[in-house]
Parts: sequence; C-alpha cells; structure tokens
Amino acid sequence: MMKTVKSFIWSTERKEDSELFAALGAEALAKFDRILMNNTIELLLEANAEHICLFVDEMMLDEMFHAETYKDIFTFLHSPETPDGLPRLIEKQLKTEEKFFITKSNSFGFFPALFAGLKNYLEIEEDVCVLYASKSERLCALGATRFEDSLLQFLDDRHTKQDFVYSMDSPDRYYIFQNNLFVVDTVADFRELYRRLSHRENIHLCSKYFYDQFTEIFIEFKELLK
Repeated sequence: MMKTVKSFIWSTERKEDSELFAALGAEALAKFDRILMNNTIELLLEANAEHICLFVDEMMLDEMFHAETYKDIFTFLHSPETPDGLPRLIEKQLKTEEKFFITKSNSFGFFPALFAGLKNYLEIEEDVCVLYASKSERLCALGATRFEDSLLQFLDDRHTKQDFVYSMDSPDRYYIFQNNLFVVDTVADFRELYRRLSHRENIHLCSKYFYDQFTEIFIEFKELLK
C-alpha cells in the first residue's frame, strides 16, 4: 500500500521592489497570491491529498476550505521570517520514512494527474527526487522519498534546477525533471498565466470558481496583458 505523501505549500514572500509588486500594488497582489495558492489547494484536494501543511495564516484560505470537512487535512505552520527555520518545521511534520511534496504558493500548472504521477515515482524502491521547473529552469516544486535539509535550497529563487542538483550531497539519489509548472513572479509570468488560461486545453489547471477570480484580476490590469 502506498504510504502518505505529505504536501507542503510554502508562502512566497513578495518584496516591495519586485516587478509584480510594482505592477499590481500591494492589495491587488495579495489578492492575486491568495487566488494562486487556493487554486493549488483545491487541485490537491481533488487529487486526494491526505495531509496539506500550509506556511500561511488560516485567513489566507478561501472560505470554501473553512468547512468542517477539511479540519483534519490542513495543518497550519507559522512561517518563519527567513527560510532557515523551515527545515525544522517540516522535519517535525515528517517521519523518516514519509514521502513528501512541497510547492511554492505562487506556482501554477498543478493538476490532479500530476500528483498521481508523483505518487507513482515515489513508489519506486529507490531514493527519488522529482523536480518541477519552468521552461526557464526556475524551480517551482519538488517531491522526494525522504527529507533532508539540503532539499529546501529550492526555496532560494536564485537557484536553477541544475544549480540545485549540482549542490546536492546525495550521489545515489535519482532525479526526475518535469516542466509542468511555472512561478508567477514577473509581468511576463502574469501574461503567461493569462495565455494558459485562455486555452480550453488547460481547463484542468483551474476550476471555474478560481478562473472567474483570475479573470477579475486580468480585467483590472488588462494593460499589462498587451
């Protein structure tokens, strides 16, 4: 029987000097980030994720997830001021034999079949790490058969997937690369999100509920889409 894959969503802090902060403003960007994160949560629930650990305040959750149904699925962890404290928080949530998945809250492109595929990879009787990166090689998410502190280097946006692999200290680990996801950090990423959601073949990446919320943002900032 497949052991639980514990899922973590790391809330990416937006800096005031970032491109997207300047383009959207603090209030609209906070709303946009909530939509991104809650869309991922909904898709994880569709994929039957058993346990989701969130490094966010509970108020960040969409009201649909406040139902009693979800109380045993979510664990809320206080986000440390810097990523340095993150390994200890995650380690407390994991047993040595547990498999896990962690994604940045500003990533997009997740869908239930992707999670099913990850579970299949982690079922292999080997030490496996699945890395999800954008076409520009920015890291978005990862899944692994065991936890170690060095895996969380991927939270540093300066690392590409190759930087990450070269810095790892597990020569016997198998790395599997996927390019399904991307992080929404720049105006160009914002346009890419709009482009993807404009195509019917990507309907599985977003429910109508969150599609409508994304659309409101796109209409408000339609000048950025040109």
